[in-house]
Amino acid sequence: MEAQVRDYGPKTPLADALGALSELVAAERVAVVGASNPDADRLREAARPASSDVATALPRIVQVRPSYLWPDPGHDIRPQLPLDHALAAYAAEHGAVLQGYSPLLQGALTRADREPGPAYRSPENERRVARCRGSSPSGSGSPPNSSRSRG
Repeated sequence: MEAQVRDYGPKTPLADALGALSELVAAERVAVVGASNPDADRLREAARPASSDVATALPRIVQVRPSYLWPDPGHDIRPQLPLDHALAAYAAEHGAVLQGYSPLLQGALTRADREPGPAYRSPENERRVARCRGSSPSGSGSPPNSSRSRG
């Protein structure tokens, strides 16, 4: 069983949440602690008390939203956070597993009836969606794996 920290606000201090989850791990009610949509700074903040207290359980599973598309930095997609280099580095450093969810953006990468949200609309992302769907961005041209495109 996994217990997750879903930290969307400052209502409960992170140290208190990790303390409660650590008690569940110690009581063998939970095998591992996870975090959903954290950024690397928040995970490093969680790691500080664990460095001096071996009883504090660090998140060992980190849920993130990996995608072939990158959101426009001007759009706020919280509570979701895209996978970034800092988070991948944290996971490698602390032995955490990165667990992706919705990598196809609820079907937007593969289904013509589902469009990516506004945060994902850019010329580069349009090209990427077209490649995933097997067409060109304008709707014309050969799919990438068709006999015409092999030359």
